[in-house]
This record gives sequence, C-alpha cells and structure tokens, in this order.
Amino acid sequence: MRKFSILFALLAAGVAFTACDETKDDNPVLRTHEGQPQVDFLNVPSLQNTYIDFTEQNKQDNLHLTCSQPTEYGLATTVNYFVQVSLDPKFSYYGEIPSGFTDCSQINPTNDGVAEAICTFMQDKKRADLGNPDYELTVDDILSYSDTYYPAYVRLRSQVVGVSDNAIPGTEYISNVVEYKHVFVQYKALVPPDKQAGVFIMGGMNGWAAQPDYEFFTTKVKGTFITKPVVVDANVTFKISPASWNSDFPYSGGVVLNGGGNGDEAVDFGDPFSLNNDSGSGNLYTTENFNGMMVLIQKGKNFTLTLVPIGEVKDYQNINGLLGPELKAVYEPYLE
Repeated sequence: MRKFSILFALLAAGVAFTACDETKDDNPVLRTHEGQPQVDFLNVPSLQNTYIDFTEQNKQDNLHLTCSQPTEYGLATTVNYFVQVSLDPKFSYYGEIPSGFTDCSQINPTNDGVAEAICTFMQDKKRADLGNPDYELTVDDILSYSDTYYPAYVRLRSQVVGVSDNAIPGTEYISNVVEYKHVFVQYKALVPPDKQAGVFIMGGMNGWAAQPDYEFFTTKVKGTFITKPVVVDANVTFKISPASWNSDFPYSGGVVLNGGGNGDEAVDFGDPFSLNNDSGSGNLYTTENFNGMMVLIQKGKNFTLTLVPIGEVKDYQNINGLLGPELKAVYEPYLE
C-alpha cells in the first residue's frame, strides 16, 4: 500500500511539472530581431486613385491609413507606426513624419506632414544630383518637379513601445509599400535650418527682454528649435515666448506661445518638460546652474522644452540630423 502511494505521488509530481512546462511554453514572448525586416501589414488606402493637391490652405487636413499589427511580434502590444513617404517606389530617398501613431485604424498624418516628407525627398535628391549637401529646396524646384500629378509611395516603420514610451530595440519592421497615384505639392513644406525663429528665453538673466543671445533657431526638423549655448543661473526665473507676449512667431504656424509652468516650476536637465502654454502660466527655473543647449519642440499647440547640458549635447537624440551648417559650427567642439 505504501509503495502504491509513493508511485502515485511521483506520477502526480510528473504531471504537475509537465503542466508547468506547458504553461510556460504558452506564455507569449515578444520576439526581437536584427535590422528592419520588411513584412506586409499596411493596407491599400481608400483614396489611392484620388487626385490630391497639397496646399498651404489644406495643410491641416489628413490622409487616412490603416494597418494590422505585425504578427511577427508574437503578441499583442503597443506599437508606434511612423509614416515614411517617397517619390521613388524603392525609397532611395524618403522623408519620415516625426509623430508616430499607435492605433492601427487611425493612422492620420497631416497633409503638411506628407508634403514635408515629399519635399524632403526632393531636397535630398537635389542635393545628391548637385553634389551640394547644403542645398536648400526652393518653391521653383517643387513646382518644376513635374508638370502634372505624380505618384507618391508610402510605407510604415513599426516599433514596439516599452516603459515610459521608450522604443524597444530590435522591434523595427518596414511595411509593404502602397501608392497614392496622383499627388501634387504646391508649396514649400520645409523650414530652412539656422534661421532666427523669433522665440526667446526671457527672464531674470536678461531683464525679461528678447535678446539675440537667448533666441531659438530653426533646425532641419520642422517644429524643432534650438538655442546656441546659453547660461542660466540656478533659481533665476524665465519663460519661453516671442518678443511680444501671448503672440505667435514666424515658424509656429500661427500658434500663440506663452510657455511656462503650472505656477513656478523647476525644470530638470535632460528631460522634456511640457510647457503650460497659457497667458497665466507660471515661471520656470533650475535648481542648478545651467550651461548648454535648450531645445523647444512644437506639436500643434503643445510645446516641450529640454535643457541639455553642454557636455551632453553630443548624446542628444539625432543631434547631427538637427543642426544646420551654422549651428553645427557653433556646437562642433561639443560633438566629439
């Protein structure tokens, strides 16, 4: 009887271990990979055959795309989808719209974002053809690209989003390519870099005045503005604004800015700070002396401010892709 009990216990234990192994095998695991494999997950757009003009007047309208999450990830998860646009089906050159989308059924880039990506293609191709990496696209270049409508090609870059919205390495895929058969861009959707943006750091360090040493400049990325190296002592209050309070500035697309805090707020170094864009916003300050680059990023009516210490400029995301030749010369000593 005792032998039977021991045998039964051993059999039960074996079943238990087997069950545990099976449960473990069934747990979904995110699959990662090298590079950017191409897989089919972008749907053909409903407006594929429509004649589409991209103009200053309709730049806030949207194109509508849908997709399905790549099954290669191995589980349902949060994915960012970035729209890439080219005038070459092989994507020899292309532009990528900076803002990603997480809803497969609502991938809605603005017309302005698509036009910017197309102009990026035109400019990169023109630079290659001329052998001049600093050539700036003109309106004549855009209008003379074709005397009739031309096809534009769209694909997605997918990447899984992890904790704190950080992208997870090894999770990028490139989708199949879809075609909009008839498009025409009628304006320059690019902002040239190194231009005075007309928006300033104004505070106790400069008499709350719009001084050139504290002005932001345009970059190669539309909606991203940076300063030359600036110094702000600890506990000195400041705000971000055009020269006239509660007004817009040349490259804001008509958006008014009076950027501060919710009451007086401290800004940490290195972390994007969401500005309270309101006429009653409070002041900003740092708890340590700051010497470095300030980065202002606009997304519609929302702005973030990042304070990058001078020793960390070289590590700021895509810094070389932001800097025009003038600002690159200024920051060259800090990029090595």
